[in-house]
Amino acid sequence: MNKAFLSIAAASALALSVPAFAQKAPEAGASATATKKVEIPKNVFYKGLGPSQYLSKTKLIGQNVVTKDGQKIGDIEDLIIGSDNTIDGVVIGAGGFLNVGDKKIGVRYGALKFDTKDGKTTISLPTATKDIVGALEPYADSKTVLQKAKEAAKKATDAAKVGAEKATEAAKAGMEKAKEAMKGKDAAPAAAPAAK
Repeated sequence: MNKAFLSIAAASALALSVPAFAQKAPEAGASATATKKVEIPKNVFYKGLGPSQYLSKTKLIGQNVVTKDGQKIGDIEDLIIGSDNTIDGVVIGAGGFLNVGDKKIGVRYGALKFDTKDGKTTISLPTATKDIVGALEPYADSKTVLQKAKEAAKKATDAAKVGAEKATEAAKAGMEKAKEAMKGKDAAPAAAPAAK
């Protein structure tokens, strides 16, 4: 019994001492850097959320928006930021399924109503109905992935056309210079016998 106890005690002592041996002594420059005091500017950084703050990804982006009757209109997909860097509104993906076939609508931030009950926030658009949302024109800045791909392909095609036109013009200019040089080369031997 004593042997077992001593074995366990020795193993415990060894296990506790191994991390101490594994630690490195700080390098010469490292200790000075670790103790160097850094001046943190005031009124620039947050340590965390304040009592009246929230992150858009937790209470806005992806959240459902409902009518005053509780019918789902869609979900918030993006924020509309104004020139003074404040939130002017939101872009809601209305209709569709898993963002396929949905229509983006822009909604003024002040038109949204936020109700929090039992820790859960409900976002509603009290002045809207499904019919109103259906009659709205899509938000002008929202483009589908396919539309964006088509625009990118058109830009690339246009750039390639411009590049090809410039290359063709440069080739023509090079050919003209070569022809002029060849004319001058042909004229030089003919002029030589006449000079004699």
